[in-house]
Amino acid sequence: METKINTLPTLFGKCLGLSLEKDSLPVYSSKIGPRDEAKKEAILSFAKEHLPQKGLLKISSKGLVYVDVSDRYISELLPLLEDQKIEPPPYMGTEDFLGAHITALLIEENSEGLGAEELHQEIDFTITGCHKVEPQNWHEMQEVWCLTVESPQLEELRLKLSLSPHIENQMFHITFGVQKRFLSLADILEERHEEILLKHVSKSL
Repeated sequence: METKINTLPTLFGKCLGLSLEKDSLPVYSSKIGPRDEAKKEAILSFAKEHLPQKGLLKISSKGLVYVDVSDRYISELLPLLEDQKIEPPPYMGTEDFLGAHITALLIEENSEGLGAEELHQEIDFTITGCHKVEPQNWHEMQEVWCLTVESPQLEELRLKLSLSPHIENQMFHITFGVQKRFLSLADILEERHEEILLKHVSKSL
């Protein structure tokens, strides 16, 4: 049986409940220039040297299982981008307040629930890269900055539950910055039209 090679993450927002279906809307390429390459190297070096490569396995109120890592992954890496257009991920300050994290199990993958002996265990990981990625399922965002990580512990946990070693064959990752997409007037009007239609349907039910 041929083993698939894990790919860079392009599907994001699992903790926000975003679908993992690729967006059918047109996307625009995020170009990586020399300045971005320099930023990636600086961020990768800083993270490996100064940030803890471990966290605690936790579960959100909705059933998402994740590794809770230090919020320094956001607060200290974001300024290194030196770009005011890049913001913290939108799950900072939400109901669950996930903060910086690595998604381990999707809500639907945790149908049987993890045992108490598995939750709150310390998970070690190794940072492998820093990437600027255009998300394929998050039309609101033009680009996402993330660190990819390896964690044999998380792979073993998923295999124990008869799951694939990785979610959608993508590397485990920590998102630390996002840039919102500039929406054209047509995009805004389309979204507004859909919103009006939904309100009309809900009132008629």
